[in-house]
Amino acid sequence: MQHLPRSNHTLAQLSEGATSLKVPTLYAALERLEHSGLIHSDGEEVVDGRARRYFAITEAGSETLREEAARLAVRVRVATERLAAVRARRRLRQVSRW
Repeated sequence: MQHLPRSNHTLAQLSEGATSLKVPTLYAALERLEHSGLIHSDGEEVVDGRARRYFAITEAGSETLREEAARLAVRVRVATERLAAVRARRRLRQVSRW
C-alpha cells in the first residue's frame, strides 16, 4: 500500500502548484474516497497540538487510478493529434498564400 501525501502543502508541491485545497474541501474529498473504498484511514497523530489523519490507497484505489491515468492519456493523445492537424492546416494556408 502506498501512502498518500502527508499534508495539503505536500499535495500542492507534488502537483507543482496545480492543486491547492482548503482543509474542509480536502477532508470532504478524502471522506468520499474512503467511503468509495479507494483509500482507507491509516492512523492519526497529534503534531504541534493539531490532529493529523493519514490515509493509504487501497488496491481498488490503485486500479481506479491506473484506469483514470490511461483514460487521460488517451485524451491527451487525441488533443495533441488534433492540435497537430490544426497547425498543419495553418501552415498549408500560409504556403498557399505565397
